[in-house]
Parts: sequence; C-alpha cells; structure tokens
Amino acid sequence: FIILRPALLGFPLFAAELLFIDRYRKNGEVRWLWLLVPLQILWANVHAFAIVGAALALAAAALLPKPRSRVQPACAAAAAGAATCLSSFGPGIFLGPWRVAGHSPFIAEWAPASLGLFWHYDPLLGLLVLLVAWAMVQGGAKLYDIALVAATFILMLVRFRLAPFFIIAAAPIAAAGLWPRLKNQRRLPAAVLIAGLLAPAAVALRGEV
Repeated sequence: FIILRPALLGFPLFAAELLFIDRYRKNGEVRWLWLLVPLQILWANVHAFAIVGAALALAAAALLPKPRSRVQPACAAAAAGAATCLSSFGPGIFLGPWRVAGHSPFIAEWAPASLGLFWHYDPLLGLLVLLVAWAMVQGGAKLYDIALVAATFILMLVRFRLAPFFIIAAAPIAAAGLWPRLKNQRRLPAAVLIAGLLAPAAVALRGEV
C-alpha cells in the first residue's frame, strides 16, 4: 500500500520537521534546523509533498526568534530548500502543484474542502478548527504559529487530501492551549476516557465503518 500511496510517508516526516523546529525554537540551537536537510532529501525521494517541508524550513528561519547569528538559520533553510531538489524530480519538484492542477476534476480526493464538510463529514476536524482558533486567541499566538496554522488550513481547503498537514500542525497548538486549564482538573482522566470511547462513535457517524 505504501508503494501505491507514498504520500502517506510525508505526514510523519512533516511531524518530525515540526519537532526539530520546536527544539530550535526552545533552545535556539541551529543544529536542529540543519537536521531538516537530510529529512528533505528523504522526503523529496518519497513524494513531491516535500515542497511543504521546504516552505516550513523557510518559515522557521524567517519568523522564529533568531539566535545571535541571523546567517546560520538562513543558511540551514536554504540548504533544506536545495536538498529538496536532490531527487529525480530535480528543481521541477516546486512546479508540481501547477503541473497536476488540471487533474483535479477527475480525482475525488483532490477536491476542495468546504467549511460545511467539517460538520457533515468529519465533525472532529471541525472541532479541531474551533479549538486551535480558541487556543491561539487565548494564548496570544506567535507569528510563526499563525502562519503555520493559516497555511495548512488553506492547503486543506484547496485540496482536502492535505487535511493531515493541518491536523498535525494544529493539534499540538490546541493541546497546549487546553492543558493549562485542564491539568489541575480531577475529572481529566475521566474526560480523556470518555473522549476515547466517543471517538469511534464519531468516526462511525461518518458512514464509513
């Protein structure tokens, strides 16, 4: 199945890049950004979704607080972008979205999303949209977080198959916003248990089980 759906490997790679960027964000060590370079080489040879990782590296270097040297983050991001070209796609990997744009009417999963789709097809995704918006407003989100959530949300609206990018990016932000208000609640374990029990029912409501 992975041979037929190599795009699936892009989602854990995207999560790994977010993790490395978070480490850079917390301690300012640029070595975490340099780790994006081998990830981009791997990702580019798996699927053309690697251009998302290149954009992520650029956003991290441009929008996150800089360490003492501004040059090193920029060099790491540039190297990650160049590494994206080290596949059979070559530099043309960045033109992929425009090359396949005409195929959209013939492929159902490439259809655009709609706001109503969240509630009628995937209510949990609609709930995540509300939670991450609430968390960002309450927590005073940084520019990088706003750009990350907004960009992945737009990608999801343009192509619903890209929804996992938004989910992976938004879920930690939503959780971070909720945790300060839930960590001291005695009923938290029970709430987690109830959520776990209700999740299969919510999936079943989609009519796919």
